[in-house]
Amino acid sequence: NNAEAAAGRSEFTVSTTTPGTTTTLIFTTAATGSLSNPAVFNLRDITVKDADGLAKNVAGGDLLTGFTESTAATFTTAAPIVFTGIAATDKVAFDLTIDGASVKTTVVAGNGTGSANIANLVNSLNSDATFASVATASIGATNELVITSGTTGTSSGAVINSVGFFDSTGTVKTLATASAFSNVQAAATTTGTSFIDVTLDEDDNIVFDINVNGVGTKTVKIDRDLVNETLDITTGYIDTIANYKLVLDAALTNAGVVGVTTTAGSTAITFSTTSTSGTDATIVVTDLVASKGGNQLSVDAIDISDDGLAAVGVTTGDQVKAVLTAYISLVNTAITSVTEAASNLGSVASRIELQSSFVDTIIDTIEEGVSNLIDADLSEESTRLQALQTKQQLGIQALSIANASTQNVLALFQ
Repeated sequence: NNAEAAAGRSEFTVSTTTPGTTTTLIFTTAATGSLSNPAVFNLRDITVKDADGLAKNVAGGDLLTGFTESTAATFTTAAPIVFTGIAATDKVAFDLTIDGASVKTTVVAGNGTGSANIANLVNSLNSDATFASVATASIGATNELVITSGTTGTSSGAVINSVGFFDSTGTVKTLATASAFSNVQAAATTTGTSFIDVTLDEDDNIVFDINVNGVGTKTVKIDRDLVNETLDITTGYIDTIANYKLVLDAALTNAGVVGVTTTAGSTAITFSTTSTSGTDATIVVTDLVASKGGNQLSVDAIDISDDGLAAVGVTTGDQVKAVLTAYISLVNTAITSVTEAASNLGSVASRIELQSSFVDTIIDTIEEGVSNLIDADLSEESTRLQALQTKQQLGIQALSIANASTQNVLALFQ
């Protein structure tokens, strides 16, 4: 401290600690640094000089023995942490870079006590195994949060990339009062309206577009098949917000959406980016359309009387005209569909009749051919039989003549 004062230096302070039998000098910068310009202190060399300014040797070797060439890197918030709107049970999610490695951890703001304050947040961080293995948290002179790397040297580094606040159910919280974390990059979020249970029929769809950090819009589709497959059911019924989250996660995956997580609150779903993009981090959900399939439309027992229309909120002339026009259009569409179906059915029936007639013709032709073949064979055999019979008769007559001739010759000698 005397040397520091003699040199007129105010950029750093020197203190000592005595663990055991050794004395350790601690050099601390006066500046706290920021996200874009972190404080750095390097101790490069120590030289001992005499009263005349000449360097002198020190018994026992180099004074730097036992010193590191730089202190551990620190990150200090730009202002004291404001805990207005943060409950003791709320959770604080940190995205850090310590010594060049990504570190993500979530701690309880109140550290299991009755209030959320800087001391409890620091204790909660230091009690977290993930955080404590690479860094330590401390309180600055005016209640700033100070993150110090667990290593020293030129590769030592500590940066808070993003901080998120959630209530005990996991719902993202937006603080009404700005805190010292306002200079830290924050993940973008968007929250939907209150959830109600819904049943998706065969041709029902829920479709919306989502854009993350302005890079490429994806179209996400939810239908009955996806609901049944995700929830292992057959009814298409989404009964709870937890099941709706499961269906949304599956739909986002199918659409190829990355960098987004969903959180199911007590009444609504919150979309959050999984990484930060500085002040430009965005997540936008647009063009939400819920469409019902045509098979759900019905014109059965439509009551178009004044009382019937009034019962469904149709009271003015323009409303009545619009409703009747819609009914007529629906009926005309149904008639057209039935007519087209009947025409297609008639065409199919005609083709079936043509095929039946063709088969009958083939059968008749085959039968006629078989008959002709049979008749031709009988005629040939009959002719052959007659020829053989004629030959037989001629033979008999020849033998008879021969016998008669012999008798006539013998009669001459009597």
